[in-house]
This record gives sequence, structure tokens and C-alpha cells, in this order.
Amino acid sequence: MAKLQTRQILDDFVSASEQAGALPVSLNSFAQAQGYAPEALKAKFASVLEIEAAIYHFFFEETLRLLAEDAAYAEYGTQERVLAFYYTLFELLSANRDYVLLSLQKGWSPLQNIPKLKPFRQAFLSHFAELLSDLLFLPEPFKNMQAQVLSESAWLQFLSILGFWLYDRSSEKERTDVLIEKTVAADFEVLNHLNWRHTPDLLRFWLEELTPERRKQ
Repeated sequence: MAKLQTRQILDDFVSASEQAGALPVSLNSFAQAQGYAPEALKAKFASVLEIEAAIYHFFFEETLRLLAEDAAYAEYGTQERVLAFYYTLFELLSANRDYVLLSLQKGWSPLQNIPKLKPFRQAFLSHFAELLSDLLFLPEPFKNMQAQVLSESAWLQFLSILGFWLYDRSSEKERTDVLIEKTVAADFEVLNHLNWRHTPDLLRFWLEELTPERRKQ
């Protein structure tokens, strides 16, 4: 029998979840349904939660791979790279939306989902600390602290967009794309000390989306 591969496990876990309309409840039940030797699966993952966490980390790594394959990405400025990251990531999440909804939407809470997003979060913070490094302006002893603040702020921004996307019923999730554009534009206005033209626009967007009429759509 061929050695069980991590990517195969992740793909099978997503497919099994989508087909059943629920996540596997245990490693043993998942292994049995897929015809895996339980000990082979447990040699890779200690729990269902670890598989879930690995799936989200894979989404992150796949996003970076797709960006690296885009020849134009190397020529982008920082703001364009942030936009490209979000657009690519959410396109990937949308391609796996049925699974993500099963995994995250029930009682959606960033705190509740921290364990399954932990490896994703660590990779995200590291990536954004590097991505936003050209925006650092404090003296050298304080740059690490500033980089941490910026990357943590980006993480909170991502969680707000993710929460919106989970409930976005617009065609092809176009409202999420609008939110990404407005959020990133507003953030870079603040970071670059520009006139706050996009910040009020972002606030208007949120106020509109939170109206009862919009939430029913």
C-alpha cells in the first residue's frame, strides 16, 4: 500500500466533509470511511483539529504559491501586494466555500476558531510583518515592535473580512471584494498619513451592510 500523503489526507477530509455536510467526528471514523489504516493517519495527525488547522495553513501557502507564479506580482507596490493577497486568498476560500462554512460558520467567533487557525495566523503574521516592512518609520530599537503592531492589526482586519465573507450572499461575493478594496485603501491612507478620503467611505460601507434590509439579502 502506498504511503499516506499529507495532501491526500487534506483533500479527502475536505471532500468527505462536503459530501456528508458535517466534519468527521474523529480520526478513527475518518480513517474507516476513507479506507486508511488508522495508525498511518495518526502518524500524520494527532486529532481532527490538527487536520483542520493544516487545511487552513495549506490555503495560506497555496495563496503565496499562486502569487509567486504571477509575473506582475514582483512589480507591485506594497498596497497592491496586500490587495492581491486578499483577492487570491478569498478566491481560494470561495472555491472551497462549502467546507469553510462547515468548519467556521456555526457560531462564528474568531476566539472560538483560534485553534484551527493557529498555524495560518502564525504564517500570516510573519508574512505581513515582512510585507509591511517598508512602512516602518520608528528608530531601529522600536521597529520590531512596530512590525508586530502592524501585522497584528492586519490580522484583525483579515478576521473582520473573513467574518463578512462567511455571510456574504452577493453574486460571486462581490461585496467582499468591495470591502477588501475599501479596507485596504483606508488602512494605507492612515499608514501613509494621507487625507482620510477612504476612511469615511469604509464607515459608510459598514453602516450600509449592517442595515436590516441589507442583512436580509
